[in-house]
Amino acid sequence: MSRRTRYGSWARRVEGTLLRVTIVVFALLVVAQFLLTNDDARRLMSYVDRLEGVSLDVALGEPASRTTASKAEGQTHVSGAPSLTVRLLGRRSARLAVVLVNGDAKGRFTGAEVTVRVKNGDLVEVDGADYRTELRFTVSAVAGGVVEPITGTTVATRRDIVSVGRVRTGSP
Repeated sequence: MSRRTRYGSWARRVEGTLLRVTIVVFALLVVAQFLLTNDDARRLMSYVDRLEGVSLDVALGEPASRTTASKAEGQTHVSGAPSLTVRLLGRRSARLAVVLVNGDAKGRFTGAEVTVRVKNGDLVEVDGADYRTELRFTVSAVAGGVVEPITGTTVATRRDIVSVGRVRTGSP
């Protein structure tokens, strides 16, 4: 067998192997792109998606001051002021879920709870529209004379916005 014949045979084997590897990598790319459309898989596969809505200090592991972090997330809480704490059930966080007060985003679920300041007559809603799976929320605490919604009020979202209730305050 001549050197030219051996080289041609070797080149065909390498070319066939490279073609198979290319096809497998392309198929894996298509599967990975399809998986990225699923919320839970995207969080596992993409580090950036887990950081969405998190301040840079927290992402780098540096403790942010409570005041700065609270204001950034809309979770300010002043003692004695009417406020409402909404807890996410069954998950540690849902960064794309938002507490809305009168249609304005006031806090994201970067943790399990969000506390927002409210006034009498405010409409409190939870936006879970970015999640295909059901998310359950409960009012875990009220302060500052909030009479409604009451502690224990539970709502569930599935690709929608649901009303927690209209705030009614009494004397604290």
